[in-house]
Amino acid sequence: MEGLQIFSKSVIAALKKEFNDKLERLLSRKKSNSAYFISRSRYEDFITEINVIKSKYNKDFEDYKMLNNYDVIETNGRRKLVKPKDDSSSNVKFYVATDELFGVLHTMHILFNHANKDVMDSEIKTKYCNVSKEVIKLYLSCLKFMLSRNGERLLKLGDFTFTRRFSQGTRCNWVCYTHNEHGCQATAYTEHNDLLYANNEHNHPPTEFFV
Repeated sequence: MEGLQIFSKSVIAALKKEFNDKLERLLSRKKSNSAYFISRSRYEDFITEINVIKSKYNKDFEDYKMLNNYDVIETNGRRKLVKPKDDSSSNVKFYVATDELFGVLHTMHILFNHANKDVMDSEIKTKYCNVSKEVIKLYLSCLKFMLSRNGERLLKLGDFTFTRRFSQGTRCNWVCYTHNEHGCQATAYTEHNDLLYANNEHNHPPTEFFV
């Protein structure tokens, strides 16, 4: 069960920490009122504000503007912020607070067989309304193993991608994905999905097709 080994509890914990660290750096460069990044406190404030507006008898323009973009539903005993349904879709789409982003992204990645950026973006859009491609790419940049669009298993070290050259039992040898094109000598060895050795010096820029 190779996939289960890759995403053991310890690996998920390390992956979540790396993602949250990168997300924190990203948020420091964003405006605090960005529609794509809703902090937990702002998320709860939205819920309170929407409920107050819905109870008002006389609503003004700003109230209707808020109600056009936000609604509150209860699911599994919890209040959730959602985008109101429109004529183009019958699906409820949820807003995601920043502290829930990792859980959403990781679940979708596993649910759709280690999906790449395009698949994740397409599937996430059917259920969530404020998860950007930028955040999907951020999550994928934290992964150690992933699948290419053709279903090939890849290893990622830093910004570079490796393809499996051969395997013997649980030990694998990996070479730079573009070693044929660039004559790159970078290589790595893993056993039981743990890194044993890596020469991660490349003679070319990173390839980004996998994210």
